Order: sequence, then structure tokens, then C-alpha cells
Amino acid sequence: MSTSHITLPICLDKEELNRLLAKRVPQIELRDNLKITNITLDGQDSQFILYLEVTGLYNGMVTMFFTPRFVKDNHSLILDDLRLEMEQKGLLSKGINWMINGVMKQKIEDAIQSQLDKKLKEIVSNYLKQEQKIDLPDGIKGHITVDNFDIVELLFTGSNLKILADIWGDIAINLDTQKMA
Repeated sequence: MSTSHITLPICLDKEELNRLLAKRVPQIELRDNLKITNITLDGQDSQFILYLEVTGLYNGMVTMFFTPRFVKDNHSLILDDLRLEMEQKGLLSKGINWMINGVMKQKIEDAIQSQLDKKLKEIVSNYLKQEQKIDLPDGIKGHITVDNFDIVELLFTGSNLKILADIWGDIAINLDTQKMA
């Protein structure tokens, strides 16, 4: 059978997405005394906000602002326009903020980029492996078996994350002529 191609939007509820991320993303050790223990994803349109719970040298929340972009050549996620902000202010916050935005920024970006890339692909893959139900008129049945996919775009719409995916595989539409007559 020949391989077909289709681009489909996949919508995931933000709460469900964050539940899946919390379950799948391990603690990320940035250095001996600094770990990311939890992440929560939010955003609006193409602007994403990632809340990072950090423990160790700094205990609190680091907020990460970025625009996700997927590179088709190597099938990877890039975090464009990355900006980090600390939640707490205080006596040591200036030095810690310098460390997080200077020395640790690239390490945080690499770790989060790698984990988000891997976990989003896992979530989409698991979603696509489930039986997909597409509403079609009576007498028409659709069937999709996914061989491969690429994430093309991520976009927040209301309380959902819309993942636009290019899908290759067995895509068939069957007609039941007796029901259509």
C-alpha cells in the first residue's frame, strides 16, 4: 500500500497537557545545587510561558518566555526569543538572577528544549496511535494508520494547545454505497 500524507491539527487541553508533562518529565539537574522539579506550560497564540519550579541554591519559580519553532531537517524543537524571569526578589536575587540569565541560561534552555522536544513527540505519538475518530457523513468511513509524523506548529487557542502535525501513513476513506443510496 502506498504512503499518504495529511496535515492534521491535534488539540490538547492545557490541564491534560500539564498533567502528562508532570508525569513524563523527570527532575532536571542543572548543577549540583540547582534542579528543576516541575514544569507547567501555558501561553497565548504562538507565545509560550513555561513555569519552572526550581529547588536548591534558589527555591522558587523561574518563568521562561519563548516562541517554539520546529526545524524539519532534523525534526527538532527550537526555543526562539527566550527570556527568563525570577519570581522572587530579595537580597540575593540580583546575583541569582545574573547566574540564571547568564551562566545557567544556555543550560536551562538546552535541558528544557530537549525535554519538551522529546515529551511533546511522545505525547503526539501516543495520541496518534489511538484510534482516531473523524466525523464523516453517514456511509463514509475514515481510517488512519500513522507511520511517521512531524510537528509543524504549536499554538495556544483558548484553553487548548493546538499541535499542527504532518502525518505519513495509511490514510483511507471507504464508501459504503448501500448506505449512501
